[in-house]
Amino acid sequence: MREILILILFSLSCRLSAAHTFNSADSDCSEYNLEVGIELGYLPTERKQQGSGWCYAFVAADLLSHKLRTPISAVDIAVNYINRGHLTGTQMNINGQAENIYPLGGGLVDAALLSLNGRGVCLESDLTFQISPKRQPAENLSHHFNSEQWLHIKSRLQEVYRDPTSQKFSRALMSLATQKKCTPTFKEINFSVMTKTRQNQAEPFVFEKALNAALTRHRMIAIEYNSAALSHTTSAVWTQADHASALIGRRFNKEKKRCEYLLRNNEKSCAEYSKDFECISSYNHLWVPREVLLRSVSSFTYLN
Repeated sequence: MREILILILFSLSCRLSAAHTFNSADSDCSEYNLEVGIELGYLPTERKQQGSGWCYAFVAADLLSHKLRTPISAVDIAVNYINRGHLTGTQMNINGQAENIYPLGGGLVDAALLSLNGRGVCLESDLTFQISPKRQPAENLSHHFNSEQWLHIKSRLQEVYRDPTSQKFSRALMSLATQKKCTPTFKEINFSVMTKTRQNQAEPFVFEKALNAALTRHRMIAIEYNSAALSHTTSAVWTQADHASALIGRRFNKEKKRCEYLLRNNEKSCAEYSKDFECISSYNHLWVPREVLLRSVSSFTYLN
């Protein structure tokens, strides 16, 4: 009995020691900041999805922009994703549940990246996501979509135009209607898409350590997570993931004695985040405590 007790105590001691190491200011929290990409011109100043549900496309575009060192079109990624058949049938969120929050659908970062295989991707300058100053007929959007998908899209556009909360998105679609269909600049994208998904609660340390290691090696990674974490709610668990963002930096906050990740968000603003987090309003970037964010992450994706 004594031998078993000693074994259990030793096991607990190891786990506590490992957790302490993970959260300390060592190389595991080495500092860097990819906001320099904005200054160098290959990352847009700020991403706004305008209620579109296309967070996955904006994050995928950021990953490619970082790797290719040139701004990649998030709209082109979303349009291609829809043209590949991801708008048919019932809309599903990343938990596999039916939902109709976004009439033109949400998506997964890795699936959007993989859908570019054999097709390539356009530049941000060739197809942009901006607000149109005047209304355009919905039919003018048809040249961006194949005939099969257009039937589904056309029936949902009226919902977008009627809904007051979708006003900015409808204006962005009107802008898209005035733009020409783009031709992919990068015909071949020679990167492997790697995704790790959290399987259960049994070994959270293993998943979290893998995420942090990927961040150290690749600098920018995409996460799919519960966005309630940005308000610092304790209920923001990974099983209710509903949003995607890019992580683009890391630092150890000496004042608050914690490791923090720099999150690049595509929606909301500084006023809507926890007051405990530092927000860079000009970019809509947010320094989030690592332990708060990690418990909300269901998967992460990076490019090799």
